[in-house]
Amino acid sequence: MPFSALLDADALYPAYQRDILLRFAYAGVFQVRWTDQILHEMARSIKNRVPEERHDRVDRTAAQMREAFPEAIVRGHENLITSMTNHPKDRHVLAAAVQAGADVIVTSNLKDFPRSSCEPHDVDVQPPDDFLCFQWELRSPEHLTYILEGWASDLANPPLTLENLLEEHLHRRVPRFSEMVLDFVRSRT
Repeated sequence: MPFSALLDADALYPAYQRDILLRFAYAGVFQVRWTDQILHEMARSIKNRVPEERHDRVDRTAAQMREAFPEAIVRGHENLITSMTNHPKDRHVLAAAVQAGADVIVTSNLKDFPRSSCEPHDVDVQPPDDFLCFQWELRSPEHLTYILEGWASDLANPPLTLENLLEEHLHRRVPRFSEMVLDFVRSRT
């Protein structure tokens, strides 16, 4: 059974990074977890950077995520928040990971999750690039490439090849993972 990853709001904020994480989760590469608060934080961050006329679209994205992954919502973690010793603003995230039995928290905000706070709960913390590289090493590169190729073929506005998707969009957020996939794809030709 795939292990579970609690995705923090900052891992879900960048669109292409969110899409790759969700596509891998949907394909069963890992089990995704989050809270309503995390999804709210993600939506708020996006809304702060887009025109108001696109706010409905952001809300639809969050709703689609809830619908696609009904098992992802963590509840009942609130009573654990005060016992967490990481940064106060992210204690709800660690509490949710503990409640869900998540193996890892995927976040770019590593400083708010010191090892001394997470280790007692057997929760690892990884930035998205490390997490995706770890998935690449654990899983079949052929299978993950198949998922990525399907994603690239779904993109129509603008249409992208897998190499374009990796080089132009994912490389900024997950550079090592993008390079691993590019190396693999290029080695097949």
